[in-house]
Amino acid sequence: MGRRAFERGWLDPSIHLLAVALLACTSTEGTTPDDPLTSDGGSRQRAEPSPDGEGSPGPSDPPPGGKSYCASIATSTAGVKASFCADFDDDLMKGWSSRLVQHGETRHQEQSFVAETTAVEENVPARAYLRKDFTELSTDIDYSFSVRIDQIGAVPNKGGTIAVLQFGEYPYEYKVQLNVYAGGRAALVEIGPAGADGGPRAYAEHELPSFTPGTWKRVAIRMSDGKLDVAMDGAIVIGAPVPVVVTPPSAPPSFFLGTVFIDPPSSPWRVRFDDVTVNLR
Repeated sequence: MGRRAFERGWLDPSIHLLAVALLACTSTEGTTPDDPLTSDGGSRQRAEPSPDGEGSPGPSDPPPGGKSYCASIATSTAGVKASFCADFDDDLMKGWSSRLVQHGETRHQEQSFVAETTAVEENVPARAYLRKDFTELSTDIDYSFSVRIDQIGAVPNKGGTIAVLQFGEYPYEYKVQLNVYAGGRAALVEIGPAGADGGPRAYAEHELPSFTPGTWKRVAIRMSDGKLDVAMDGAIVIGAPVPVVVTPPSAPPSFFLGTVFIDPPSSPWRVRFDDVTVNLR
C-alpha cells in the first residue's frame, strides 16, 4: 500500500510540535499565511514520512524545550488540542480511568507504559490494558500514540488487539481496533453492535503497513464525519478516508490501550506505549 505526505488537513500532535521547533530556526521570508509549512487551522499540513522505525518518537526522545510531551501539548501555539494526554513521565495511571490485568502485567518503565501477557491455556483470557472513559458525546475524534512491539505472540491467522476506541457497552457497542497479526501484519478493524435479531455484527478490515518488532512507530487515527483515516510516522497509509461500517451508538467513547485481546492466549506478548493523545472535537 502506498505511502504519501500527510496532507488531509489534520496532523498528529507530535508532528505539530516538531514543525514548531523547526520553524523557530527557519527563515519565514517569502512565505504567506496560506503556506502549509507555516500556517495552521484550515490549511493542508505537510510532513515528510520517515522510514519505518527511523526517527519514530519514543520515550528516549527529549521533549521540546525540556518540557514533558503533555506539557508541550498544553502550551503549544500550533493549534494542537488534546482532551486527554498521557506521556507516562511521572506516573502510569495519571488521567486514566481504570486498568485490567489478567495473566499479565502493566508496568511503568523508562517513562513509558509496558503491557505484557504470560502464556496460559486456551479459553483463559490474558490481557493487560489501561482504559480512559469520556463523558462527552462525540464521534469526531483524533487519537495517537507511539508504540513498540517487543514480542508478537501471534501464530498463523491469529493476533492481538493493542488499541480500541469504543462507543457503548457489550453487546451493543461499536469499536475500532488496531490489530497486529503473525509476522507484524496490521489492520484497522471495525466491529458493529449486535443486531436485535441476533444476526452477525457489521465488520470491516482495513489493511495497514506491518509493524517491525523492536521498532517505535507513531500511529494517528482520525474519525471525522463518519469516516476513518490513519497515519503512521507522519504519512497517510490508507488510500482515502473510509466510511465507517455502521453509525456508532450515541454514547460517550472509551479508549483502551495495551494488550487488550490476545489470541491465542498461550503466546505471550510485550508491547510498550508512550505519548498518548485523544481529542474529542
